Amino acid sequence: AEDGIRDAQESRGLGDVYKRQVHGDRPLPKMYWKFTANERSLLTFAVVFRSVLFLVAPLIDAAFNDNDHSTDLFLAGHASPDGILRRFVRPWIRWDAVYFVEIAKNGYHSQKMHAFFPGLPLLMKLFNISRIQTLLEGNALSPRECLALTGLLINFTCHIINVFLLLRLSQAFLSQANARKAAILYSFNPASVHLSALYTETAFQTFLFTGLNIFYFQRIKNRLEGKPKEEVKELPSIPRLLVGSFVTSLAVAVRSNGLILIIFPAYLIFRRLLASLFHRQDLSLFRRVLKAIKLLFLSLIILILFLTPFFFLLNSAYLLYCDPLKNGRHYPEWCKNGRTAIYHHVEVYYWDVGFLKYIRFHNIFRIIIGAHMLSIVALFIFNYAKSRPLAFLSINLPEPFEKKHKNENGILSADVLPFAWLALVMFIVNALYAHIAISSRFQSTNPAVYWFIVEYLFSPDDEERRYAIELAKKSPKGTKSLFFTKLKFHWMRVYIVLFIITGMLSFLNFSPWV
Repeated sequence: AEDGIRDAQESRGLGDVYKRQVHGDRPLPKMYWKFTANERSLLTFAVVFRSVLFLVAPLIDAAFNDNDHSTDLFLAGHASPDGILRRFVRPWIRWDAVYFVEIAKNGYHSQKMHAFFPGLPLLMKLFNISRIQTLLEGNALSPRECLALTGLLINFTCHIINVFLLLRLSQAFLSQANARKAAILYSFNPASVHLSALYTETAFQTFLFTGLNIFYFQRIKNRLEGKPKEEVKELPSIPRLLVGSFVTSLAVAVRSNGLILIIFPAYLIFRRLLASLFHRQDLSLFRRVLKAIKLLFLSLIILILFLTPFFFLLNSAYLLYCDPLKNGRHYPEWCKNGRTAIYHHVEVYYWDVGFLKYIRFHNIFRIIIGAHMLSIVALFIFNYAKSRPLAFLSINLPEPFEKKHKNENGILSADVLPFAWLALVMFIVNALYAHIAISSRFQSTNPAVYWFIVEYLFSPDDEERRYAIELAKKSPKGTKSLFFTKLKFHWMRVYIVLFIITGMLSFLNFSPWV
């Protein structure tokens, strides 16, 4: 498909495909908050598709007999089992969601619960809809169901916000058409079931995408205004770095892997440090050194921002279980290992997380299903490292700001480096330490995953697709040739649809899913 159909020239490989993509191929908004007609339709699609999932869920839940009814009993309490709202809430409270509801209602009261961070439960408690129960007369919900519905509404709102944030972020790195495809893919991805349920990934992505939009705001603004790339001027200022880091660090309160996100401010500070020392010749040596010292001090502040939520949560657990004034001499064995030992203890003892612990024969089904996303991430890492081996291993040092490269835009551009590092770290954690079964939702937090799928697996453009379909129509095999040709260009879409349907049938009825 890369043999020159589009421009009658010999293709020079994957890099040539990216180079030939045209930026600004659709009308761009002139301001960050202004939407074009295409962007408004995209946000409408996100709302409609997520609403359809919520409307279909009660039908699926009613059509099949659940493997486990304990969640219904847990949520209902003394409330009546009838009510329309209850039918829309209960199907989405499965597996981990139960813990978030309980933490929001009663706080942490068992060690097993400390595998789940309090960010989402705090939001559920803050915006609890039980305060408007008088408006729900005839559909009164139990306290736990009110919290669950609040969490679902929070995730629904966060999802719409995330579509907009990912669209703007994607426009800074991809063509306009591919940026829109990436935002559509986010709404319509294999992890849609978990992103719709009462899980933490959606809220986590909101903090991450917001932070990234703050970091790359000047770059996004320049692309929307059609200005040429000026990397040094597009680097975030110190106040923007600080604000973006603060917002991104809030993700640590939602999920523990938020600590990995420190990659972004660390990379941007390092690039700004290089710019201050070597690219500001108009400044004296003293001024340049002073700027470097400020950036190093900023690095320390940002490190504290990221570590504070994590250690605060673990220290709170230590005081809860290990304080001799509360527990006397009766405290858990892990207390001897320090104030941060509970997280490792809970992950290993209760959730069987550890190095290669998940690689067991009885997990083979989940490993096979979860391996699809790991394969995509591995393919992205391989292609990026192959395209820019020196930059990938050395923080872009061999590639100064002014140096040109065959892949200046798109998923293989130098500016995507921190996203590639994030993908590498998350791949290692997911494949070797965590449960491989969570790969779909775990890897869905990295914007580069959507970018890679769009540019690499959705690479043929409309002209190439029409050309291939016309050839298939003229083929002697007729309809059969046309069917397989269309399947070739749409296999990823077909796969995602089947994955979402299977996920809905399994997850909503308490069957194992990834």
